[in-house]
Amino acid sequence: MKKDGFNFLVLLLLVCTSLFLSYMTWSQISSGPVKKSFELIENRPVDLEEFLKPSQVIVSFGQNTHTVLNQENPYFEETWGYLKSYTGKISSSVSATGTSNSDKFLQKRGIEFVFDSSLPYSLLKTLMNLNVDTPVLKDDQRIVSVVLAEDDGLSVFLKGEAGELFKIGSTKEYGEFTSIVTKIKEAKTPLYTLLPKTNLYIKISKDIYIPLDNLQLPVYSVKSAKNNLQNLAPKFFPDFTIARKIEEKDGAIIFTDGTRGLRIFPKGGLEFTRPLFKEQKSKSNFKDALTNAANFIASHGGFPKSAYLSSYKVNNQSITFVFRDRLNGLPLIKSKDYLVVTVEDNQVTYYYRWLKEGEKIEERITAISPIKAIDMVVSAKKIKEIYDLYLAYAEKDGFYLPVWVIKTDKGEFYVDARNASEITLTPSGDDV
Repeated sequence: MKKDGFNFLVLLLLVCTSLFLSYMTWSQISSGPVKKSFELIENRPVDLEEFLKPSQVIVSFGQNTHTVLNQENPYFEETWGYLKSYTGKISSSVSATGTSNSDKFLQKRGIEFVFDSSLPYSLLKTLMNLNVDTPVLKDDQRIVSVVLAEDDGLSVFLKGEAGELFKIGSTKEYGEFTSIVTKIKEAKTPLYTLLPKTNLYIKISKDIYIPLDNLQLPVYSVKSAKNNLQNLAPKFFPDFTIARKIEEKDGAIIFTDGTRGLRIFPKGGLEFTRPLFKEQKSKSNFKDALTNAANFIASHGGFPKSAYLSSYKVNNQSITFVFRDRLNGLPLIKSKDYLVVTVEDNQVTYYYRWLKEGEKIEERITAISPIKAIDMVVSAKKIKEIYDLYLAYAEKDGFYLPVWVIKTDKGEFYVDARNASEITLTPSGDDV
């Protein structure tokens, strides 16, 4: 009996030790100092696909059930790779099919690839290996998404900014598509539904997908990205030996050679200007301008591995590109744009950067429902129309917090996903 009792105590000790180690392991995973993968890509040619991949992939299983994949989802690359493989084989003509009809596609299986910013058709052809030239689609036609849908076989559509659809191909053989959709469904990814547009007190102006269950999201602490900006200064001047250095009272350092100017802010920001004479200016090709902008960033400080093209503005001969970073697969927003490049005559005339990184996970929260966020904004701001709604991260008081971004007829609002309070993005650091 004594031997049995001793064995029982040893077994009990082993079980308790195992449970304790398991607890320590999982507690570290859920709330410990987990580093964010913040990697600066520097000094190499840039593949534009890195900036232009879709922000999300909406997978419809049929019967109004969906899931939404961001770039952190393990099935994102598989679906994106399948689309490029499929469109690369298309060589047929394009037909315009009218405006999009969501109800038609919601009942069937399909995948929609949504871009962060509408892309010119000329650029999309390169991105997706399309070999389709047609008078129906002009090179400057802006495309917001690509849709794969069961429609007498599997058809692929390009969706314009006004919701118009352009059918660019179809096939009767789509076993791989069926396999991918089935695999994603069986993986039990979070389910989403379409935000109802028939509402008595508010108008929903586009298709917005919201999760059926509240999502678990981390909160990150913030620190400045490591980069000795003064060491970069020589790269901005053809002859740095003639550049003058000026130190301002606020700690900023200015370099100038009489035509180019570089300001390095004391807390990590950088701003470069190079005006062009009128006779030098000519209209820039969009793809070439974007390539020049991306390569300039890569060789002048580098860009975050998860950077993407957020928006752009064409103004006569110049194009201004605004890049942002993603955190945990979601857009990272601040009080002002933090990675901006203007290109004129295929030369960079303006460059601004101020990067930080999420250092570690401080806690994990259960995000409030989007309906609760909408109710808060509607009651507080008396809005009448919602243009868009999505999850993002916002910088506030030294943290990156999950927020619901709500774009409305009364402006853009940020709702703290922890407690449904409104967040105001106040300037900090070099933004002051």
